[in-house]
Amino acid sequence: MSENSFRVHYHIPYVEEVLHHKQHLDVYSPAEPDHTSNQLRPVVVFVHGGGWRRGDKSNNPLWGAARVGRVRVNRLCLAPALLQSAFLQALAKAGYVAVIPSYRLSKVGIAPTLLLALAYSLTLSLAVYTFLLLPLSFLFRFSTSNIVVLLLGSLFVGFSAWLYWLEETGGGARHPQHIEDVAATIKWTIEHIQEYGGDKSSIFLAGHSAGAHLVSLVTLDRRFIREQGVHESKFDECVKGVIGISGVYNLQRLHNFKIIGLPLARWSFVSPAFTPEQYEAASPTSRATVVPQRFLLLIGERDHAPLKDDFAEMITTLSSAGVIVEGREIPQKNHRKIMFDIDTSSDKTTPAILPWLEKMVLASSSAK
Repeated sequence: MSENSFRVHYHIPYVEEVLHHKQHLDVYSPAEPDHTSNQLRPVVVFVHGGGWRRGDKSNNPLWGAARVGRVRVNRLCLAPALLQSAFLQALAKAGYVAVIPSYRLSKVGIAPTLLLALAYSLTLSLAVYTFLLLPLSFLFRFSTSNIVVLLLGSLFVGFSAWLYWLEETGGGARHPQHIEDVAATIKWTIEHIQEYGGDKSSIFLAGHSAGAHLVSLVTLDRRFIREQGVHESKFDECVKGVIGISGVYNLQRLHNFKIIGLPLARWSFVSPAFTPEQYEAASPTSRATVVPQRFLLLIGERDHAPLKDDFAEMITTLSSAGVIVEGREIPQKNHRKIMFDIDTSSDKTTPAILPWLEKMVLASSSAK
């Protein structure tokens, strides 16, 4: 299908009083939605990942995007980034109305900030030396002091740029502020999605990584949706299923995970967003209870070890609680490629999701 087969409504506030610039969403819909009562489209609310501290509703869920004038720029490579997300496009082209919110983010911890800034600046300096200073040294006479000054300058620029990027992409949110924004998005969707051709009685929640954590927790722990003024019966009437892609479901396990002997996951993701006292209550695996929503959980074959353990534990705890859940391992995919390869020739995520959604929509329609 062509790009004209869908349309996008940008930057819609999902709270009455916007307290933060992140509290907006985009809606992707088929180009010509039929607003008659029996032709409304099923809805997917997708929550991006990024460790509760990065990302937005733009094309790049892990790195976010900056706006320079009227042009959105990818923060990682400083290249123009498409405003449309490949996954949201795929859903709209398949006949779904898709909603993607931004939500308030946590700050990056000081230890990973300094480590990442140092790594980035050293890489930049090495690149400057290899691709600029070394070739030019054959054409011009550079003294050792000139080279040292240029390399130190590169280190300073790289270090400063990375610190600025991390500070600017971060926020000050802590649990439960992230999930409060997700709950507010669900409330908005129930109340307003029909205006965009969506069927409020056929809503599915989906998320990647931290986003999978948030949509799972908001489904299993109803206090967040109740605090938004949505009764549990209304939630169950509207929300039919949950899709978790490479999700975080046990915060204590992520807290304990170490890379080269360092608790980088704790420093980078868990501690900036949660206190240790919140780990259990904020972990979907500890909140599993019988709910009518069906779950589809996906994990990459090459995903991070603690997330693969979370995947297995979540299936077990949901099944034990009486929840209908399906789990699938996506071959040859790691934590990023399971999302980034969507809408490419190697996409194996969308083919796993769309048939399940179609099956759930048919089951929901026959039950009405």
